[in-house]
Amino acid sequence: MKRDLKKLLFDIQEAGKAIQQFIQGKKLTDYEASDLLRSAV
Repeated sequence: MKRDLKKLLFDIQEAGKAIQQFIQGKKLTDYEASDLLRSAV
């Protein structure tokens, strides 16, 4: 199965944007205390 490089790079970019939203305003202690946040990131 051949992968579409543009699609793959787009998915990586979108995942990075989502991670930025998930961690916005969070501190390390928030990350350490939250199973949900760690799973998302």
